[in-house]
Order: sequence, then structure tokens, then C-alpha cells
Amino acid sequence: MLISDEPNTRLVVLMFTDLAGSVDLKTRLGAATYAKILSTHDQHFKDIMASIPGAVTIKDTGDGFLAKFETTSDAVRAALRFQHVLHHEKWDPEPARVRIGLHIGQVSELDKEVATGLPKIVGLAADIAARIMDLAVRGQLLMWRTPF
Repeated sequence: MLISDEPNTRLVVLMFTDLAGSVDLKTRLGAATYAKILSTHDQHFKDIMASIPGAVTIKDTGDGFLAKFETTSDAVRAALRFQHVLHHEKWDPEPARVRIGLHIGQVSELDKEVATGLPKIVGLAADIAARIMDLAVRGQLLMWRTPF
């Protein structure tokens, strides 16, 4: 039996989200109002993730999330549901909009992080998913050719 110290490498569907303009919201609305907006945003994301078998939130980035899915259709469905629920939320004083990036690619899973108990992932796929999200505008879902 061969034992390897190599990290577990796999093909995954990744989704990065970001509450667009979060710094501007904090500056203009104040920390307390921003906290309410962020809390509602986070709860909607968690509810959607809980409804999709095999979906895992890998990291809470503060004003967004990194998540992985078993299938592309699950990731797209989650992204569209998230955009939909945020669009129809009764926001006060103004709506929260997210940018979402989807990508499929190889990642390596490292040791589990203490805070989450989940493996830390590294790989170009995670970097590309983040860059795709960075290109999106408020309320937009962008994806690389493969998930499209």
C-alpha cells in the first residue's frame, strides 16, 4: 500500500459571492445598518445552501462566500436563487446586491481549518472563480465557459 503526503486533488464547481459596494454601504449607512443588511444577506445564502444536497460553504469572506457544489446545475440554481431572493427582499434603507462568479476546475484540499472544520482549498480554479466574480457588476452572475 502506497501512502502519500500529497493533498487530495479533485474537480469542483466553485462559487464566489460578494456583497457589492460593501465599503460604500458601511461608510454611508453606518455600521449598525450595514450589519442588518449583511445579516439578512448571510441568512439567505445559508438557507439556500442548506437546501442543496452536497453544497458546502467553504469560507465566509466577511461580505461574501466561497462555496463548492457537486454539480454545475446546483451551483447555477443556487446563484440564481440567491440573486432572486435578494432582489425581492424588502430592504431598508436600500437593497443589497451581490456579484457572483462560477468556475469549474481542479483544487487541492489541504488540512482542515480550525475555524470551520473544512479542508482549505488551493488551486488556480479558486483564483479564477474569484477573478470572475471581480469582473461582475452589482446583481450579476458571471461564469467561465465550462459551467455555462
